[in-house]
Amino acid sequence: MTFQQDNAPIHASFATNFFLHRNSAHVLDWPACSPDLNPIENIWGQLVRVIYAENKQYRTADELKQAILAAWNRLSLQTFQNHINSMPNRIFQVINRSGDVTDY
Repeated sequence: MTFQQDNAPIHASFATNFFLHRNSAHVLDWPACSPDLNPIENIWGQLVRVIYAENKQYRTADELKQAILAAWNRLSLQTFQNHINSMPNRIFQVINRSGDVTDY
């Protein structure tokens, strides 16, 4: 199994890296702060739009948790597959735009 993280400073702290090393985790070499190369970022965006549609607010953490789970469970396997299949185009755009923002 290979672990992927975005290497944002809060995710790449000494404590995090020590934990991963101590537990012999294989970590994918990945550029820091690269949401264009991480399809899950698009999934999170979809979830947020559904969860907070029409400026919906939640009274409790449990209500929010239930809304997140319901939205997650409504995602189709095809949605995930489409994002994964977009990787060649994502990589091409990142290279073509010298690392600048892409259409993803």
